[in-house]
Amino acid sequence: MGLSSALLEEITIADGQVAQTNFGDYPILTLRQTPTIDVLLLDAGDGKPRGAGEPPIGPVAAAVANALAALGIPRLRSLPLTAARVRAAVGDAGGVPGIGATSRRAADQVRSVLDPLNRGF
Repeated sequence: MGLSSALLEEITIADGQVAQTNFGDYPILTLRQTPTIDVLLLDAGDGKPRGAGEPPIGPVAAAVANALAALGIPRLRSLPLTAARVRAAVGDAGGVPGIGATSRRAADQVRSVLDPLNRGF
C-alpha cells in the first residue's frame, strides 16, 4: 500500500468532479509489479500482543523520494513519484551526475521498482 501510494496513486479533478469513479480508473500496484517485501515482526519483550497494519505506510513515500535524491535526481516534491515525473526531473536537470558502485546498486533497486510500472501503464 505505501509503495503504491508513493509511486502511482493520485486523485485528479476534472470539471469539478473526481475523475476516478471506481478502482478500475484508479491506478494501484499489482502483485506482479511489487518488489519482494520482507516483513519482520519484533518481539515487544513483555509478551503482550501488538498491532501491525497501516502505520508503516507513511514513511514509504519519503524513503523513496530520499533514495531518488541520494542518486542525484532532483528532489521531487509532489506525489505520486511516477516514472514519468522521475524521467522529467532527470531530463530537466540535464541527467544524473556520475553514479558510484554503491549508488549503482541503489539505482538498480529503484529501476527494479520503476521498470514494471513502465511496462504496466
